[in-house]
Amino acid sequence: MIIYALSGGPKRDAAFASYNRAVALQEGLIRREPGNFRLRRELSYTQLSMGSFLEWSGDMPGALECYGKTVPIFEDLVGADPRNAEARLSLAEAYNSYGYALARTGDMALALDNLKKSLRLFESLAATDPASVRPRIGLARLYESFATAAGAIAAKADPGERARRLREARGWYAKSRSTYLGLGPTARLDRRVAEELDAVTGKLGAADRALAPEAARAARSD
Repeated sequence: MIIYALSGGPKRDAAFASYNRAVALQEGLIRREPGNFRLRRELSYTQLSMGSFLEWSGDMPGALECYGKTVPIFEDLVGADPRNAEARLSLAEAYNSYGYALARTGDMALALDNLKKSLRLFESLAATDPASVRPRIGLARLYESFATAAGAIAAKADPGERARRLREARGWYAKSRSTYLGLGPTARLDRRVAEELDAVTGKLGAADRALAPEAARAARSD
């Protein structure tokens, strides 16, 4: 999609204009056919893509707004067809994206609520179809989101709580990395997955470094 193609380059305004045109077109079609779930699903995918673009560009409030618009539409789609695995996957991804953006912008209670909803869906989907890669990639990303939330809580906590939350974040990063590695070599050849694995590995190392002083104090006291 053009939004992804431009998200890493200097043409942010062009991507944003493309997004606005797509949204205006899709919203116009929905006004004429308000009961058309296919059109609403396509609008949600556009909003989700733009949220990813804005997040990549550093505009977390803009990403938060886009992600927040996708969730109720995907909830309606799942409500209309609860057995539709594609709709449930999309809702799980939307919950995760929205929860992550909320964690980054400070609304921790709502962030954790969305992340837990995402976890329940992804775990159910992965259990139903263990051979499917997409739910497991979703879980790997979700575990990183939980780590981000724990790290954000740690940043505002007192020293004792901070150490506990940092250990929690470290555990989530380790679980994310393990899940990525468990995808198998074929899935890890995907460029985006490989980049995400590298990023999580780096964050896991940073968490270890942040916890090193506490570990050293514990070793001296033994």
